[in-house]
Amino acid sequence: MNEAVFKASSPMDLAMPLQQAYAEALAEGRGFRLVLPDLECGEFNVSLGSIGGEAIDLRVEGEGGRPATLRGISMSLVGRNIRLRNLILRGARTPASALAVQTVDSFVGERLGFIGICRHDSMSNDPIVQISAMGPRDRNASAVLRECWFLANEGEGFSAVLSNPRTGRAHIRHLLVERCAFLGNRTTVCLDPWFTRKLELNGLFVLENDVDQWLRLRSPMVEVTVSDSFLSCAGTLVEFLTGPDVARNDFPPVASNGCRFMGAAPVSPEDIAGCEGVTGASLPTPADWNDVIRLCQRPPDRDALEALLRG
Repeated sequence: MNEAVFKASSPMDLAMPLQQAYAEALAEGRGFRLVLPDLECGEFNVSLGSIGGEAIDLRVEGEGGRPATLRGISMSLVGRNIRLRNLILRGARTPASALAVQTVDSFVGERLGFIGICRHDSMSNDPIVQISAMGPRDRNASAVLRECWFLANEGEGFSAVLSNPRTGRAHIRHLLVERCAFLGNRTTVCLDPWFTRKLELNGLFVLENDVDQWLRLRSPMVEVTVSDSFLSCAGTLVEFLTGPDVARNDFPPVASNGCRFMGAAPVSPEDIAGCEGVTGASLPTPADWNDVIRLCQRPPDRDALEALLRG
């Protein structure tokens, strides 16, 4: 790939030097790759690309073999094909999303951590992580989140951990969330796949006792499958949002295969088809997450997580 590479060495590099390097790549029609070490800022948003401007391929990655930890940093990325890997966003306080991605063709996020983030504007509906498609109606994007952690984040007002809001005429045709962990988040809802046509959840570990709903479905056009996953939730597992134009019967059930569901009430096959039923009460929320955070330097392991959280 013909791309420009910018390696940051300090928080100061993320201001004017980064923007100048990106502008040069954009003018030359090249892709752009940002390489980041461990960094700590007060509150800083890394912004690459702009709505209405020309979109180029973007890659943002941590330096070295382990995920780089970015403290106090949030990101806004707009591009054609976006790749984000080996990064942990930790402890950011932001009125908007900690990660906002708008892509023309595709987004892939691998080995990402979102830990202890506070989205603090009570008047905002922004999620902790936002992935959306941009462009014309017939140019719909795909997205993948693989081996990611969403741990102890919180949002004021209405907030989701992960959402796909509409930002143009396009939508996410396929969102794959694979081998990810959702743990101890304090938001209204965990997953809100609004302008998505297919949501595929595979190999998840979920412990959510402080969200009202784990999955909220606003549109019957969203096809949802969940497989080979462990889901423990004290609130509602699936909420189907009805209104004047959409009745409950318009929604197909979520399709499941090889999952364990734990919660306060039995799982209805009208909500989740193929479920094996509740295997017991939801797991308790631990007093602190330090032992879990130490596991975040490697991909989520469901057996190790369950053993640790069960004590």
